[in-house]
Formats: sequence, C-alpha cells, structure tokens
Amino acid sequence: MIVVGLLDDDRNLRGRYLYGHRVLGGIETVQRLVETHRVQDIVVTTKLEESVLRRLVGVASHTGAQLWFWEHGLRKQAEVGGEKEKQKAEIGNQKWGTAAG
Repeated sequence: MIVVGLLDDDRNLRGRYLYGHRVLGGIETVQRLVETHRVQDIVVTTKLEESVLRRLVGVASHTGAQLWFWEHGLRKQAEVGGEKEKQKAEIGNQKWGTAAG
C-alpha cells in the first residue's frame, strides 16, 4: 500500500508530517483527495462520529474506493448507525495496493 497522505480535522496539523506522512486536510477534503490521487483504499484509524462515517461511506461508494478500519488488524467494514452492512475481510499476508497520483 502506498500512503498518499493523512486527513485530520485539527487545522494545526495541516501541512505537517505525522509518522512520515503529510496531513493533506480534513474530512471536508476527502472526496477531492480521493479523486485527485485516484485513491483505491481509505483506511480509518480512529473512532468517527456517525456523520463523518456516513460521509466516508458515501465517498467510497461514489468513487469506488474501499473503506477499511484498523481494529486489531485491518478489516474491510461498512457499518453506519442502525444500518449494518458488514463486509469483513482479514488481510493477513495478502498484497493489495493504492494508486498514488
């Protein structure tokens, strides 16, 4: 996987580097960044508010990107509020990638 960049809603982090990767913007920029960089996978590493999760699910659906959650390992999962639409796939040693522009 090639990490294109990170998103964080803390404006103080914009343009800075975390763990060697640049913070490109906040959640409001996710669709533009996914389209610009031809992102194939979005990885969420923190708990999100339901509205933010719904937005990410919408962006993933619109762009064809896969939405992944880091919870004791990487899992593909879409679960929004009361609607449960779950797909889980353990990655293990499988190789998969993300296109970077």
